[in-house]
Amino acid sequence: MQFCEYSNTGIIRDINQDSLLAVSSGESGLFVVADGMGGHIDGGFASDTVKKACREWWDFSFCKSTDIELSDAVDGIKEAVESANEKLIAYMDGKDGICGTTVAVVFVHKGAYAVMNIGDSRIYMAGRKGVRKISFDHTLNSFEEIKGVDSAEISSKDKLTQAVGAKEQLSWYCATDKLKGNEKFFICTDGVYKQMNEKELFGVIKNYSDDETIKKEVEKQVILNGAPDNFSFIAVNLEKEKSDISKKPLIIVSAIAVALFILLGVISGISVFGGSDNNAQKVMSEKLSLGHKFLLDLEYEKAVAEFNAVIEIEPRNVDAYIGLADAYIGMGDEEKAIEALEKGYEATGDEAIREKLNELKKPEETAVETTAPEVTTTAEVTTMPENERIQTYYFDDGSYEIHEYDEKGYCIKSSWYNAGGTLNDYLICEYDEKGNCIKGSGYNPDGTLNYYWICEYDERGNMIKESCYNAEGTLSDYFIYEYNEKGNRIKESRYNPDGTPMT
Repeated sequence: MQFCEYSNTGIIRDINQDSLLAVSSGESGLFVVADGMGGHIDGGFASDTVKKACREWWDFSFCKSTDIELSDAVDGIKEAVESANEKLIAYMDGKDGICGTTVAVVFVHKGAYAVMNIGDSRIYMAGRKGVRKISFDHTLNSFEEIKGVDSAEISSKDKLTQAVGAKEQLSWYCATDKLKGNEKFFICTDGVYKQMNEKELFGVIKNYSDDETIKKEVEKQVILNGAPDNFSFIAVNLEKEKSDISKKPLIIVSAIAVALFILLGVISGISVFGGSDNNAQKVMSEKLSLGHKFLLDLEYEKAVAEFNAVIEIEPRNVDAYIGLADAYIGMGDEEKAIEALEKGYEATGDEAIREKLNELKKPEETAVETTAPEVTTTAEVTTMPENERIQTYYFDDGSYEIHEYDEKGYCIKSSWYNAGGTLNDYLICEYDEKGNCIKGSGYNPDGTLNYYWICEYDERGNMIKESCYNAEGTLSDYFIYEYNEKGNRIKESRYNPDGTPMT
């Protein structure tokens, strides 16, 4: 089972409220995509709550009883998400608004699969008959289409009819079927499929064979179309390698291949025993599951060993740092727990780690951290080496991007070329002394201005206003962003040039 996950904040937004979960063990796997509702309160918290609930089900229910039937597993996943729904509703008790998220799930087990979703995050499947969408969009447009309304009459601004955290009773879409062994699943937020046409998207899904290629292809297409929203996906490939060679010759061929590989390894100095990125991902998933199991069984020293092993593989794994801290707390060593969380926050900058760190520290130690930091500048600037200031990224279709950086490491120019080397367009970005992008300008190949935008920031470095202009300098629209005391964006409003809200 091969899988990869990818998440990007996008060009317009400065906070990523998507959450992803991809774990596997043997021939079973759980893959979850949650898209926090950006126009409401704490969308990132909502999506992360769903992710954690699904992770707990995997670690504490599934991994303890892997012989579970598919139907029982589906019920367990639903119960996990429904518990998250209750937490989000309780979190908003007495407050105005919704703290909500979509969720799309693929669960593979015992030669079968289940797909389920709430909201408009989608699941696609590729097989011998091509690519098709196998989830259901809980949106007004979807229901209007079912009624046979002409698509031209349907509003282009789709609205969700279901979301986790919006209602006490959740309405699921769910389907199960047997695996044929050649399936590819693609689970994504609307930030992906709304910025890619169907032909592009289906081609990427169908041809998925290597993790880096699919990441680059989706990123390229979405960013070229403006990337106005966070965009995230998980791609899963269950396609089995084909072989017509009988077992006896296969042993001989394998022995020769191993011998040649060892010989090449000795000659070139490479490690024969190194695993692929996908194998590393599997090892991490298994060790995280073991770590959480040891936590549950109060075997804290074993849990410490497993979580440390994960951190050695991936120093930015948030779950491993939190699990490591929980293990040290169980051993009664809060100092080591704080040390682990400080190291984790330094490596990831994750808000969940910071909050847990503040819970452990004494109030007087965290008073400075909970207050908005004062923005200062420093004369010491790490200079980016000259030979790294121009970076080129190539894609399967022969097209490529060239990114140019200044001495501070800021991307000041991005140029897009087709396979023949013809410039399509390019983008110029300007920064202030604090590193905030204050202006972006898009140009046609002949150097004529196409559009530009101006960004304004508050004293904490949060973007509070973004104004978009056409080439003539006429304001086309603008965005106003509002934040809570933690610096999380809680509201995004779009306005016409005359100040009236856009719908």
